[in-house]
Amino acid sequence: IAALENQQERDTLNATVETLDSVIQQGSDCIDSIKQELQFEPNSAVSDEKANAVIEKFIEESAEMVEKIHMLSNQNKQLMLENDEMRKALEASTDTDQPLVAGLKLKLESQKEELIALQKSFHDLEQRYLSLYEEKSGSNAPPLL
Repeated sequence: IAALENQQERDTLNATVETLDSVIQQGSDCIDSIKQELQFEPNSAVSDEKANAVIEKFIEESAEMVEKIHMLSNQNKQLMLENDEMRKALEASTDTDQPLVAGLKLKLESQKEELIALQKSFHDLEQRYLSLYEEKSGSNAPPLL
């Protein structure tokens, strides 16, 4: 995000990340709710074993995905901070610091690529989560957004 030159683009991307964080939190709350329902009703066995298997798989994979999404979100925030610091250093550098500037530009570019890769990974995890959510809930699922 910090590599974007336009403040409006940064703001838009930050808003998108905040929206995704909200969706992740809603998913986490949904998972917690499902876990609580399963714990409070141990005698109400579902007759369809396939439904039980899907629910079990959804709970396990969703929990893992939520953890990974939080980890990626934290890494994303850290990279954004590092990129901001490097940008400030680049802007403050003088012409005599050309080797330093070149090194910082290379590092900034590599971190920008890493950020893009993390964002793609985040998107893939989110899509997997949504697929599992839809598979588990079907048409009865409340909208996540």
